[in-house]
Amino acid sequence: MLAGRCTDWAAMIKEIRLPTSRRSTQPAMQRIATNRGLWSLARVAALAAGLAMGGQSLAQVNSLPAGLIKQAGAVDAGGEGQIQQFAKTPLEQLGGEDPDAIRRGRSTLLDNVSPQTGPSVSFRLAYAKVLVPELEKLMAKGEMAQVNALMVAGELGADSSLRLLEQGRKSTLASVRFSAAQAAERAIVIYRQGQAVNATALSERAVKDLLAAQGTVLKTESDHLVADKAMSVLTAAVSVNSLREDAIKQLDEGLAELVKKHAGKALPEPVLEGMARTAAELRQALLAVGGGNAMPQAVSTGSAGVAVSIACANISSIKAKAVAVGAAGDGIRTHIGAAAGAAESLGNFVTQNASGFGLSDKVRKGTNADDAAFVASAQDFIKLMKDKARVPAARCQ
Repeated sequence: MLAGRCTDWAAMIKEIRLPTSRRSTQPAMQRIATNRGLWSLARVAALAAGLAMGGQSLAQVNSLPAGLIKQAGAVDAGGEGQIQQFAKTPLEQLGGEDPDAIRRGRSTLLDNVSPQTGPSVSFRLAYAKVLVPELEKLMAKGEMAQVNALMVAGELGADSSLRLLEQGRKSTLASVRFSAAQAAERAIVIYRQGQAVNATALSERAVKDLLAAQGTVLKTESDHLVADKAMSVLTAAVSVNSLREDAIKQLDEGLAELVKKHAGKALPEPVLEGMARTAAELRQALLAVGGGNAMPQAVSTGSAGVAVSIACANISSIKAKAVAVGAAGDGIRTHIGAAAGAAESLGNFVTQNASGFGLSDKVRKGTNADDAAFVASAQDFIKLMKDKARVPAARCQ
């Protein structure tokens, strides 16, 4: 039973894709390993029995009236008091050391803002008003408390909760920065869902500020997994009409700066994977909202700029001989090929270009002659993006 508990907790960390290879997450994982040795079967049995016996009373205390959660009008002081009383125990659990209690506390808090529960805008605002100050206290604690605070903040769906994400974005811990980006992605999804039914507690201005922050992450982040998650946040926003131009602008400018940092070097595999996924998802999002000739110029230029940045990065690494030819380069070339192919597909979609450049096939072959052909074709592709989609001439010179 004990091993199951610890395994579940480790799985939770994996599920939220914390960069577990980083040193910043080791203390938390070490605590988990230490806890595994401290538990005894008798202790687990006693705890399990206690939870089973106490489950009913816990549910009675830690629940809020459905009428309050779905309340259309403003929540008054009495309703806020109910929320405070409800949140006391799960917040304490969230800031503790027991993995099982942390999981229960987080789940209890999130149940009230889940899609299945269907909270009203008024409830979200009141819930965030009560929880955000308490979550800010957790942000002053250790790594795991911060990660969990951000997980909850991302689900609240209110402007006040986004300031925790900004705090997390500036953390010195990669795991916390990653969690802040992941929370930002959830906030975008919640905003999109609220927009669809004209009921959101997030303001457009606050969400656009969130997108700008993710653009900054792309330009400055040293951890590849965090940068990759920032791409996901911005791509998720493209399907929202009011956010599309801002999201693509941040993607375009952020990737251009990221590419400059790797000039003359092979891009790390996680970055290439993120670029390939971003180009593919961006094309799909534009297709879903009616892309091609119907796109506003800013959307067309920014999307083509994303494609240019990906092509440019790979031209740079190939020309600098930073990618091995022959069998030694097969692994990285698979990722370069996927990114180059996705960029070409995106660029051809934006410009309605029917001809192919064969970028993916050429770079995967791994010979000097094919590398030269790849560089020439990629340069032709970039020229097309500049001519047809008005990507700035100074890009990728």
